[in-house]
Amino acid sequence: MSIDRMHTRPFLLAAALGAAAAAQHPLDDEAAGLRVLLPSADWKLQDQSGGGAIVHIYSPKKPPVPRVTLMRFPAAFLADGLATRRTQLAAIPGFDLVRFEPGEIAGAAGNVFEYRCYGVRTVERGRRAGDAWVVVQVAADDADWKDAAKAAAYERVFATASLLAAPAPRALRVDRKTPEQVRAARAAHEPEPQPFNIVSHDVALVLEPERGSLAVTDEFVVEGRGEGTQQLELRCTHVHVDEVTAGGAKLAFESAGGKLTVPLPERLAAGAQLRLRFAAHAESLRATVEQDLVAEIAVLGQVDPISSFSSHVHWYPSDRENSASMRMSISVPAGYTAVTGGELLGEDEQEGRRVFRYEAAARTPRGLPFGFAAARYERLSAATESGLQLDVYHPPGKEKQARQRLDVGLAAGTLFEDLMGPLPWRRVAFCCVKPRDKETGVALPGLVLASEGFFKDAADARLDASSLSEPKGLGLLLIADELSHQWNFHAVPLPNELAEGISTFTNLLVIEAKSGAAEYRRGVEFCAQVYLGAAGAEQDVALADPALYESKVYRAVAFCKVPAVLDLLRVRLGDQRFRAAWRHAFTQLRGKRTGYDELQQALGDAAETDLRAFFDQWFFQAGHPRADVTWRGREEPGGARVLELEVAQRQPGGLFDFALTVEADCGAAGKVQLAPLAVRERTATLRRPVPGPVRAVTVRAEADSPLIRVTVQAGR
Repeated sequence: MSIDRMHTRPFLLAAALGAAAAAQHPLDDEAAGLRVLLPSADWKLQDQSGGGAIVHIYSPKKPPVPRVTLMRFPAAFLADGLATRRTQLAAIPGFDLVRFEPGEIAGAAGNVFEYRCYGVRTVERGRRAGDAWVVVQVAADDADWKDAAKAAAYERVFATASLLAAPAPRALRVDRKTPEQVRAARAAHEPEPQPFNIVSHDVALVLEPERGSLAVTDEFVVEGRGEGTQQLELRCTHVHVDEVTAGGAKLAFESAGGKLTVPLPERLAAGAQLRLRFAAHAESLRATVEQDLVAEIAVLGQVDPISSFSSHVHWYPSDRENSASMRMSISVPAGYTAVTGGELLGEDEQEGRRVFRYEAAARTPRGLPFGFAAARYERLSAATESGLQLDVYHPPGKEKQARQRLDVGLAAGTLFEDLMGPLPWRRVAFCCVKPRDKETGVALPGLVLASEGFFKDAADARLDASSLSEPKGLGLLLIADELSHQWNFHAVPLPNELAEGISTFTNLLVIEAKSGAAEYRRGVEFCAQVYLGAAGAEQDVALADPALYESKVYRAVAFCKVPAVLDLLRVRLGDQRFRAAWRHAFTQLRGKRTGYDELQQALGDAAETDLRAFFDQWFFQAGHPRADVTWRGREEPGGARVLELEVAQRQPGGLFDFALTVEADCGAAGKVQLAPLAVRERTATLRRPVPGPVRAVTVRAEADSPLIRVTVQAGR
């Protein structure tokens, strides 16, 4: 029975509703602002969003099919409501539109959107609710929809949906730490310097995809520092350590909780070096993260016949600094190709196996270990004009998709080299991988992993502002995003939360280069609205505050506030000076562990301006400015006309230093652009001469930044 036919039989629906109502489970989802009756009490929250949109998935099992999903999107997410979702989802391969038409949900007119994808039939109903769109989704296998009892239960979810009573407007809540307190919190999280450093690795990795296993040896060199060390504490995860030796002699070790502890036979003095040999294996490598966030990475590493890869897995021992040079050989069965970061030195084939040899000679502190990818790959290669080689490894039959990504990589790489200087390594490999669960997109040193969900045909996709939320565009934008991290997380080891926002900002620059300034501005507005929507619903936290990682606004602040702040800095400095400062900073800081203060100093030196106050207010304190402007036209003794402006910063938390642009409509005397008003105090009264009686006043934020909220009213 189709959903359309069910709508024509209200008496059947009413009978089923009466018979089964007692078995249903009421749910008030305050975050989504929706009340529904779930089919039964065993439908639990299985997955949820971690960003500016609310997406709560309820299901009796994992993976969550069947499911009821309650969604609440800021208006900026869905410019045209469900019509925007239809455009976004239509980019998914296997998507088959069944219908899109007017419909009702939660007591008001909206749209009903039905589609099939990979054997799952999904119905969504959505409507506008204030400054948001609310959507109720039911998805189930086709067989469930054909079962009259189950289909009736799913329809009851829609029939019983209602909006929760609108709460009183919530005051903005911000964490009130001062910049000094945030700096102190960061300092408290800084570890003590380690008394040794790994200088080099020589790794031999053997992958057996059919068995899901790996074996690894690593001959690594350790150098003492300071007063030397008697014990090594190394990171080592998801493998069973077989032995650690030095000079052929076995050393005692302890491997637990992702840490490998190796007592040394004698103290390693400062400057002295010791070569150790590490051997480990994993009979079945599958490193997963238990989390319930929609679209989050769930698989950090796997060895599998279809796709083997690792990202955050320390399958060889690494120290905290993780700055060693690397030589690596990877052995795989014939027919497979193995990839890692660094320069490909060569490959050998013998006895039914292929061995790929790589070297990464550049030493720089890295946020992640070297990873790998192995599959039955084909390769496309090209280089930027400066010689940065980009290799795209793709499954057979996906050359078109690989070419699309290579083209984006070349354009983005050229832009990034101009913006941030050359990379210390001259090759970046992009590998299509297939995790067993969810999707992945991650940058490691010299290696980018992009899962199949981001590797679809994007022939008709445009790199414009819609790419920030539209699947086809995202599949291309991911290439630019992760390529940017080669500079802003690996070559220059920035704090992760700042690096994420910088990559969003460089995505906007790629959009600007491809589609123009208007699309760039649309992208800035989109990012700002995502942040403002999240900050209005939760307590806002400063970007640089370690507490951000425990906050619900993490993604909105890191990924979305940062690019809007960098746009403000770009406009404040002027494009030419901003780009020159950016290149200087990324050249000067290459290979150095870099914090906010180091970046601020390097940018400020090149721009010949002190950026401490800018970084303090935007990165070291929470919130954003909200300015109330009240204006009055006055006539002074003697007939002179003045415009009086009362400006008040109304945001909770700290003060901001920003400028406002004021235009006064003086009737017959015309419109007058006044000098920018500097706003630094909680309240201030400013007076400006004008040529005639003021009829109206227009006030714009500095750089038209959407982060600076301005309201204007005429005073009495």
